[in-house]
Amino acid sequence: MDYSQLQPESIISKNQYEFSEDFINKYTESVKDSSNYKNSVPPMAISALSIRGVLNDLKIPGGTVHVSQEFNYFSSIEKSELIECLATIISNNVRGGWRFLSIKLETISTDQKLIMTGKSTIMIPVEKNNA
Repeated sequence: MDYSQLQPESIISKNQYEFSEDFINKYTESVKDSSNYKNSVPPMAISALSIRGVLNDLKIPGGTVHVSQEFNYFSSIEKSELIECLATIISNNVRGGWRFLSIKLETISTDQKLIMTGKSTIMIPVEKNNA
């Protein structure tokens, strides 16, 4: 992928997810979360899927560093509820041999209810021909 071509406001990832009981159990076990979510989805599970979609869709190379992230949650979602995760470029800059990609994240429900917003910044090593 030629990361130099990514412009602000470009959509880089758009995925839909449905949270199964199995996924939530595996997620809470892997992060050692013993909270009882009953029928709702752990908020960080939403963030994890959103970030995973971006990393997969951008085909992030080895050597990439996840620099920062911030999330704001506005509403909970129930198990088996379908959500859409959208990611767009905020900025794309090169400094000192690294490409800094800032990414805006937004998650909405099927009835267009805002669930989460966020921002993540990653550093990708610059290849000489893709600066």
